Amino acid sequence: MNAQLLKPHQAFQPGADLWIVPDVLESSFCTKLNWLLNFQLSLAGLHQKKKMSPVLKKICTDADFPIFSFENNDVMMIPTKNYFPNQYTLMIPTRNNLAVWTEKYLQSWRDLNSPSIRVFLPRLISYESYFDVFEKYPIKSKIAFVSEQGVPI
Repeated sequence: MNAQLLKPHQAFQPGADLWIVPDVLESSFCTKLNWLLNFQLSLAGLHQKKKMSPVLKKICTDADFPIFSFENNDVMMIPTKNYFPNQYTLMIPTRNNLAVWTEKYLQSWRDLNSPSIRVFLPRLISYESYFDVFEKYPIKSKIAFVSEQGVPI
């Protein structure tokens, strides 16, 4: 694994195009980002997605148009190049399952053509405990990790 461990004071420095953050409640880094992004991260969680009307569903079905469902997607990407030294910030709640969280952000990362990446670990997760989960995913690219608990000595 090609991992770079960043100290908390290095968290917002340049070096990665894509930043992965957990939910606002799971990270003080995310709380700071949320403040600087005018609360876009927390307000997006309150947004109620509109459901397709039955009439429109019938029209699409009759016309053989595909109907896509985006209702279960809890991944949110915000362009942040005007606010931070990165291009995008991707917020994915961990839902207390680090393995699923890791799979989601790695899949999103691959879907974006594998840009340089920085992962902000949830508040109570140390590097050591997370690497037990992360080492199961063979990644050849360099990934930077930031933990609120700091870099192990």
